[in-house]
Amino acid sequence: MVKLRIVDVSPKPKDGNAVDASGEIPDESLLATVQLEEAVAARMPCIIRGLSLGPCVDTWPKPERFAEFVDCPVKVHVSRDADLDFVAKNFAYKTVSLAQLVQRASRSVQPEGEYFLCPEERSEPAQLARQFPQLAPELRLPDQLYPSERQFSSVLRVASAGLRLWLHYDVMDNLLCGVCGTKRVTLYPPYDAEYLYLVGDKSRVANPDNYDAAEFPDFAKATPFTGDLLPGDVLYIPAMWFHSVLNVTYTLSVNVFWKTLRDELYDLKDAYGNKEPVPIARLMQSLQSGLKTVTASGLPPEYCHVYGVQLANLIRERLCDGGAGSGQDQSAAE
Repeated sequence: MVKLRIVDVSPKPKDGNAVDASGEIPDESLLATVQLEEAVAARMPCIIRGLSLGPCVDTWPKPERFAEFVDCPVKVHVSRDADLDFVAKNFAYKTVSLAQLVQRASRSVQPEGEYFLCPEERSEPAQLARQFPQLAPELRLPDQLYPSERQFSSVLRVASAGLRLWLHYDVMDNLLCGVCGTKRVTLYPPYDAEYLYLVGDKSRVANPDNYDAAEFPDFAKATPFTGDLLPGDVLYIPAMWFHSVLNVTYTLSVNVFWKTLRDELYDLKDAYGNKEPVPIARLMQSLQSGLKTVTASGLPPEYCHVYGVQLANLIRERLCDGGAGSGQDQSAAE
């Protein structure tokens, strides 16, 4: 287990001011920007501590701040299990008001409620300023830490104490801004993918801290990076890093996603920022079609095994051992 690096940019009192080696008072945003740039270049997650996220850190923890949002519907995951499992689908979708969501999520004991399914999905990327204009001025998004012109979405997240989000990856870089409560985050590097028992972009291991070692024997080979996200902290999660989040307490947070690849590599209909890049999606479709043809052909098992090994070796050689192209070719233009 590896502890996440903490980049602390909070002022350090010294004769009333924080000073660097030259005797100058350092700018917290400049320090954070430089150190985040280093983390981004290394594709390593880190927690940035000491930035000012604005008055939201003081106002949002009070449930009454959200009382005015009784006519603002939001879609939420509802489950009787603390560990949400996307593969097993142990949750339902429900539409409630933001005021009701905050009220329920902030309680330690939930009243009985009659849940109903809400199958509709989000049709466009979430934007905090558009959906909750009354709240947006209270949050100072750390846009000095990412290219704001490449921002894809900003998502308000509300979670009950004890709730754990499934282990998954996103195809975009993102910052998770802690506003209220404590989140315990566990991340795994992309090169541990073979140990994570993937189904699409999710892992079959719903809880990395409590899993069946007999069913998932290789999971122990993966290297977890862990840390606690406190109010005012900002967690940088590079694209393709697997992560699971345990809400130790009732939490409010904001996720900011931004594009790091060229625009044409993203699915134009992606509202969540988690659809596979276009060339990968096309490859998977072609592979599924080809496998269906081979399966229907009636080839004997020994043929299928030998050619299956050849295909696996080809994919590993072309994609896993060095990738399909240089990072410079695939990165977004500045």
